[in-house]
Amino acid sequence: MTSTDGLLARARAVVVRAVFRAEVGATALASRLALRRGWSEAVLPYTGIGAPDHVRVLARVVLAAPGAEPSQVVGVAGWRRLLTLERPGARVDVEVGGRRHELTSGQGGFVDADLAQQLPPGWSDVLFHVTGRKQVPGLVQVASPEAGVGVVCDIDDTAWVTGLRHPLRAAWLTLARVCGTRSARRGGPWPGAARDARPSPVPPPCCAR
Repeated sequence: MTSTDGLLARARAVVVRAVFRAEVGATALASRLALRRGWSEAVLPYTGIGAPDHVRVLARVVLAAPGAEPSQVVGVAGWRRLLTLERPGARVDVEVGGRRHELTSGQGGFVDADLAQQLPPGWSDVLFHVTGRKQVPGLVQVASPEAGVGVVCDIDDTAWVTGLRHPLRAAWLTLARVCGTRSARRGGPWPGAARDARPSPVPPPCCAR
């Protein structure tokens, strides 16, 4: 690496840190203003995964207006998601399998915790609760110890639905359109997409124990 490359790398690092601090500061200011207007913490549950002896619960804590329940909102344009006021450091009570766990949201308001809990294979209910709000239901899918093959696919919004082959179209679909109105493109997002899907020899974290 030349001296010029080193200077450019350091300059980029400085810019990235400055942008990050500015974003954090702007979010903190907006959050304080929202709290003054009566907004409160609310939970957005995500689908969790697990094995018979432990589960990984996933959710996000955000600020919401009085009477609004973000978990019940369906069909939100992508640009509105960029305006979400996340809430790190919030206490979240999680109930799964009849046991209650006290968790705290991390950076970006995300809740991501691996809990020791025995559950039968299949779908199980999870309840999330923050002060001042009703409990919000979520789900975890527990893998069977007898399962020999698992399928993990994460190309839905990134490639399959947004049409990643066309950047401008993908940006428009992602930011302006409601994800529920998008449809998969016939033949896949790229030629040979089905052929490119290969089984992984590495088991997922939830089943690696």
